[in-house]
Amino acid sequence: DFRAFCLLVQEREQQMRDSERERRLMLFQQYDTDHSGALSAEELLQVFKDMGVSPERDDERLAFLDAVLESDVDGSGEIEWNEFETLVQVVQQKIAQCRREREFRIYQQMQLPPDIFLNFRHMITSIHDVFRRYDTFGIGAISCKEVPVVLLESGFHKNLKHLEEVCMEDPMICQYLAHHERVDFAVLMRIAQRVEVASEGAKGQDIQRIFDKYDLDGSGFISEDELMKLMRDVGLDAWRDIAE
Repeated sequence: DFRAFCLLVQEREQQMRDSERERRLMLFQQYDTDHSGALSAEELLQVFKDMGVSPERDDERLAFLDAVLESDVDGSGEIEWNEFETLVQVVQQKIAQCRREREFRIYQQMQLPPDIFLNFRHMITSIHDVFRRYDTFGIGAISCKEVPVVLLESGFHKNLKHLEEVCMEDPMICQYLAHHERVDFAVLMRIAQRVEVASEGAKGQDIQRIFDKYDLDGSGFISEDELMKLMRDVGLDAWRDIAE
């Protein structure tokens, strides 16, 4: 029943928390090479890097050092295990705050439309970093030829040729690139939005083609046998064995 389901979810969440705590303890002990039971700021940076929450920019590094000072309850200059759990939470909060503030600065400074900002907020800082790297003259714009490359490195697609084709085939993108030499960040994000729509459309067509290929009787439905054949061909039969 629903109550049993809720209890199962709570139990699973607790298991995940316990597993994550054990992983953090292993990392803590791994970098505690002198077995002192405490880690310096430099050692902590390596631990957080392995945890995937490493500070990436100057403001994040300052926030990280502030978090270390806040969590160093006994003032030893190092973090002991009983202080480490608190430090993890403080670092995550401070780095998240730094990233939210940077996202909002980019939104304001680049004068992005709200819908584009909300759609790409989760990746706006990484896209902006790639854009700045290609803005070699520091003028706030990149050449039109660099647009597909910037989109590639920003993670919009794994295939450069596909991105170049989308830019050539989309009427709005093609017209803009044909009449301009450079693209600013706001325009790049408008292009990115159209590329995303085109890519999602192509992905949907690919899925439909796969479905049609395995719908052997053309009924518009896939039988269990047809589904099993599809799973074997795409390498998901191993997952089925595990599930069983």
